[in-house]
Amino acid sequence: MKINRGASREVVNVDWKPLIAILFVGLLLFGCTQPGSGPSASPATGTSISGSALATSGPDSGTGAVVGKTQASISESSVLEINMTAKQFEFSPSVITVKKGQKVRINLSSPDVAHSFAAPDFKVNVRVEGGDTAIAEFVPDKAGTFDFRCFVPCGAGHKEMRGQIVVTE
Repeated sequence: MKINRGASREVVNVDWKPLIAILFVGLLLFGCTQPGSGPSASPATGTSISGSALATSGPDSGTGAVVGKTQASISESSVLEINMTAKQFEFSPSVITVKKGQKVRINLSSPDVAHSFAAPDFKVNVRVEGGDTAIAEFVPDKAGTFDFRCFVPCGAGHKEMRGQIVVTE
């Protein structure tokens, strides 16, 4: 592509391919939202979820949601699916327990403002806009307890938006 610069009409050739490649890699590394995706059930108000359970609450609208309880949600492909709400200034659930090597899919919803689910140890950072749902996926490759947090400034209590991922063998 040729760009004319200044009054002298100097022509500058710009190769956009490397810039587009860098942008694409950045989106892969730091995540991007997928508007309109994910289930309609909202997460429970409990603070932790473990094993192969999916916390849901609200009226059962035929989606398989169980009010105030947990239910198994592992498909044939062995994906642990967790509904999580990010709101000022907390995650619900704030502690999740998963198995090493098992694919985890977090359906992240936000009822208020933009937030993110960022787990640097697993190279995950997914942003969700207020009133929307985004999906974060990762496969834990090491056992232990790891922090996740919100990387989108969302108000005075933003620094307290943290949680933990407990990875078992």
